[in-house]
Amino acid sequence: MTRRHSTRRPARTAATFVSLLLAVAAGLAGGYFARPFLSADSPKAGTPPAERGTDAAVARTITALGRLRPRGGVVPVYGPPGDRIGKWYDGVAVGAAVTTKTPLVDLASKAERTTEFAVAEIQVREAEASVEKAKAAADAKIAAAELEAANLTADEGADVRSLTLQIDVLAKQKDFAAEQVRRLTNLTTQRVSISQDERDQAELMAAKAEAEWEAAKIKRTKAVDGYRRGRELAVKKAAAARAERDEAIARAPLESARKKLELARQLLDLTTIKAPIDGTILSVSSNVGEPTAPPQAILHVGDTRQMVVVAEVYESDVPALWDALGRNQTFDAKITTPALPGTMAGTVSGPGQLGRMIARNAIFALSPREDADRRVIEVLVDLKPEFVPLAAKYVGLQVRVELTPSAGK
Repeated sequence: MTRRHSTRRPARTAATFVSLLLAVAAGLAGGYFARPFLSADSPKAGTPPAERGTDAAVARTITALGRLRPRGGVVPVYGPPGDRIGKWYDGVAVGAAVTTKTPLVDLASKAERTTEFAVAEIQVREAEASVEKAKAAADAKIAAAELEAANLTADEGADVRSLTLQIDVLAKQKDFAAEQVRRLTNLTTQRVSISQDERDQAELMAAKAEAEWEAAKIKRTKAVDGYRRGRELAVKKAAAARAERDEAIARAPLESARKKLELARQLLDLTTIKAPIDGTILSVSSNVGEPTAPPQAILHVGDTRQMVVVAEVYESDVPALWDALGRNQTFDAKITTPALPGTMAGTVSGPGQLGRMIARNAIFALSPREDADRRVIEVLVDLKPEFVPLAAKYVGLQVRVELTPSAGK
């Protein structure tokens, strides 16, 4: 009997040990699978109120994940496709302050664009010189025409006055001669003896005076017409010279050369990439020689003087936010992150801080038990001024946000 008992005891002990191991394993497995349910009293970031239970709804605290960002956003600075970074300007580094139009980068194409600009400048100067030469030649012709007109008409007044005086004298002579003929005729009718020669000579003098008077009038008319034609010719010569000048100016490509110069200047300016806003350089993403084509930004700039938290609030929390903000209710924000000690604070004070588009979340919780795919809106939380310098050092940092209605509201 004693021997039989000693052979069964080890078998019973082994069976007991195996049972204990199975019990421990079952307990560990049950505890692991029960963890999500045992920790349900601690609300997850971004979990809808309907899934949090009655206590969360009564507390009216909204929990969400968020990220630190300048109020104006992070502005990426790109270069044109097909170019490369030629050089960085001095002082361009992460954390450097910049103002609008501060030069940051010269592109590799700047040398080529500089040459194009110089060629365009030469073309403009050549066109301007051509125009000036055309103007000078035309002005000389115009001056010659005006001088010729002046010379042609210089004696017009004196000649016309002289001819007019001659006509007046000849008119008197004509009248005198005609009077002599009438007197002789009267004497003849009175039976006064007048020789035929005397009468013929008187008539000849009268005819001569009449002819000279008529000739003087014709001469004056001819002189006046000649001076008039001379003036008209001079005016036409001047007009032709002006037309020649205008044609030469039109032929000279001055306007197109100036447009080309303007375009070359703009293209040259584009080879120097400048800061788009006043702010701080947050990152430098490229090196000399690297391509500048999007989507790779050369660097990022942001105005960190105003920092906010972009909280991704679950869509089912949005009606509560709208309702509270519509009743002039404000929310105090508690912002925490394992990366920083302490707690930051902020506020949501108006509907203008709520986004208008519901989309899928861009921030994902670190815990594998958190929802990875949620529908959210972005809510801008204004940081208290005392926390802005700290937040400015950690742009893009993921944080946890708790929105609680302000006391007394």
